[in-house]
Amino acid sequence: MKIICVLFLLMLTLAGQDTLEPVVPAKEITSYREIVKLVNDKPSEALKKLSLLPATRSAVFDYLEGAIQHQENKEIEAEKAFLKALKKFPNFYRVHVSLSILYLNKNDSKKALEHLYAVVKSGRADGKIWKNIVYCHINNNNLHAAEESLENVRIFMPEDESLDKIFLDIYLQQQNYEKVLPIAQDLLKKNPQEKRYWNIVISTLQNLEKTKEALQNYLLYERLFKLENRELMQLAGMLFNDQLYAQAAERFSKVTGALQVDALLNKATCYSQIGSHAQVVRSLSKKIENASPKQNEKFYLLRGNAYLAQENVGAAEQEYLEALKYNSSNTQIQFNLAQIYGDAKKYEKALDRYQKASTSQFYASACYMHKARIYVLQKEFKMALAEAAKAREIDESSSVESFYQQVARLVGI
Repeated sequence: MKIICVLFLLMLTLAGQDTLEPVVPAKEITSYREIVKLVNDKPSEALKKLSLLPATRSAVFDYLEGAIQHQENKEIEAEKAFLKALKKFPNFYRVHVSLSILYLNKNDSKKALEHLYAVVKSGRADGKIWKNIVYCHINNNNLHAAEESLENVRIFMPEDESLDKIFLDIYLQQQNYEKVLPIAQDLLKKNPQEKRYWNIVISTLQNLEKTKEALQNYLLYERLFKLENRELMQLAGMLFNDQLYAQAAERFSKVTGALQVDALLNKATCYSQIGSHAQVVRSLSKKIENASPKQNEKFYLLRGNAYLAQENVGAAEQEYLEALKYNSSNTQIQFNLAQIYGDAKKYEKALDRYQKASTSQFYASACYMHKARIYVLQKEFKMALAEAAKAREIDESSSVESFYQQVARLVGI
């Protein structure tokens, strides 16, 4: 943004002075005309002539010097000259405009606002001035003030199509998704090839918990553009959450590059959800090279679950034990192993696994009841009652209460 130096000013006389423009005294008019002629073609000569004028010269000359210095990219000198002009004539309209531009170029929004509001106070603010006020408020993260100022821009520039984009950015930063959505949808309608608006509409619908509408928009987006790996993962995740597991698996299978391992594991999870356990094992038939501990944990867990669903208990146990090498605190695996050992009447192993799984709030109640059942089978009734009481403390359901009463009767309470 540059300050454009005007070739000539209105003929200023000693009489009829504008309250926002200083007068060029009669004795300085000749110098003024000479300097104005040099401003564009010979700015260096104009500066020389300005330097010969006394310090008491009209503020108009300080303004001219500042404008020339700014055009020469000498911002420090320009600022000094403009401030001299304001000291002589505090309401100097064009100096306030020029300083606001200079400070905007320096990203000094606080100082820019000071001079922009001086222009507003003068009554000469137009749409451009208000737009700069908006940018300053956004830079200062004063989004409410930016929104209010933007309404003033609309008064002056009702046909400016960029205003909706600015409103959109403000509402996005405010996370005001109710206001984001209609603007984003309108911009998308006008710019259907603009990916950014598709992404904003989709993410906004998700934030508003309109998941089905978000998915429908993403499927339309998929028809228009070739999806990147990140986008394929996102779409597949949305399909998965909508229980469209076969369609999700199809998208996961298209992912390549750095996300491919996670996509492969997610695809296997889709097969697990639709009961295609043989497909889970086939898709994970080879150990993944350079997998992270978390990925290896999921790899063996998925294989273990698939084998367990196929009633291949021995294979399931081995897969679960491999998974625990990568995360010994996985309570789901501990619970599944506990059930395997319990069914095999390996009660000590089962009790140990149930105890480890009980650290999870999700499994705790079931773990205590399973332990109680084992103690009943071992005729350790007091220990069974203690475990049933633990289940009762954290689960007030009728089934747990009924179980507790059954154990209590065995103990003779």
